Amino acid sequence: MMTLLLIGIFVTELVKYGVWFKKIGGLSFTRCYLGGIVAVSYIVLICMGVVNENTLLFFWNLAAVLMYGMIMKCSSEKRVIYVLQALLIVICLGEIINMMIRLIGGTEWWNDWVELRTNYLINNVIVIFLLLIISLVREKVKYKYVKGNEKIRQWGMYLAVIIMGIAIFLTVNGFQNIVRYVEDKRISTFSVLISFLSFICIACLVMMVSYIFNENKRYKLYLEKDMLLLETQKNMYETMLAKNEETRKFRHDIQNHLICLYELADFGNLEKVKNYIRGMEGSFNSNYNKVYIVGNSVVDAVLNYYISMLEKGVKVSVDGICSEKIKMTDAELCTVISNLIQNAEEALNRSAADNKYLNINFNSIDRYLNIRIKNSITENAVHLDNKNEIPKTTKINNEEHGIGMKNVKSTVEKNGGMFEVKIENKEFVVHVMIPLDIE
Repeated sequence: MMTLLLIGIFVTELVKYGVWFKKIGGLSFTRCYLGGIVAVSYIVLICMGVVNENTLLFFWNLAAVLMYGMIMKCSSEKRVIYVLQALLIVICLGEIINMMIRLIGGTEWWNDWVELRTNYLINNVIVIFLLLIISLVREKVKYKYVKGNEKIRQWGMYLAVIIMGIAIFLTVNGFQNIVRYVEDKRISTFSVLISFLSFICIACLVMMVSYIFNENKRYKLYLEKDMLLLETQKNMYETMLAKNEETRKFRHDIQNHLICLYELADFGNLEKVKNYIRGMEGSFNSNYNKVYIVGNSVVDAVLNYYISMLEKGVKVSVDGICSEKIKMTDAELCTVISNLIQNAEEALNRSAADNKYLNINFNSIDRYLNIRIKNSITENAVHLDNKNEIPKTTKINNEEHGIGMKNVKSTVEKNGGMFEVKIENKEFVVHVMIPLDIE
């Protein structure tokens, strides 16, 4: 009877961890014959009495999870992580159910070894049932990411961590209270050891949460920069495709233009030839200078995108060379250039003044890339924030807007550069210096 009970416990252990790894973890297995050999060998040891009721139940968990660790189809590092994860979560889930059974059935349920093992078998069956329900819910309910729920999930995680910390603290406090009423040196030593380890765990938990919070914040910032870079590059390619399409049409028509010019010249009508050439020149100029190339692919993408969005009548001047060797990542460079050019583009398109212009200059001096951007503004259109030395936003929702220049300033200064803004003679001037990566 005891042998059959122990075999039943081991089989449910195998099923329990199998459901976890396969259904919830989504893992696949290889060399399953090795797992079968280990499982059969363990059952034989039970029948022989080598593994009996006196064996610690933790070894039953360990034997099952190590068997799956041998046949997982993944790298060695991931196997270790999956095994530890399974042990911690499944054992904790089992203990939760165990305590619920004790609360319902009473402590007399634990009178002898047979009842203890029977309780453990029932516990395993319940855990398997719960894991199957969880896996079924995961398959039926599709997760949908909703940006508005991000704060709820974040605060939910913090609340869970706080509850964990309080639970650990109360457990330690309970051990210390037990020592006051039980005069046993071993219990006292054990309580001190548990308290010591628990407080270390609380400190590590707090540091881990802080680290995760900072890493998520940094990752989110990098993700936003990468998305901005990809978007500007995509817009650059679209602009260049439009330019190529216009050039292709112009080349397609050039043969007809030449035929007309030849006919007009053959009749000696020089005045019509001149007028026709002027018309061609205007058509050619409409396609000319639509693509700006300063030597840096990121800067080229940003320039051509935002300059193409300027209204007609804005005089644009772009000169100089922008080096590729900049001590700044492409994402950071995109953040700097895109915010500066976007601000100039928006200001010029909002302005109703005449003779609007945008001047952009790049040059390298003393291991620094100098970027100077000037655009015309109307009087009192822009005011500087004396505290941050950046322009104040003129948009209604100033909490969501006005952060572009702050990002530029912080990104430039973080990389050892200089950022300066001036307003003079109805002109908005931004001067940025970025260190070059020159040995």
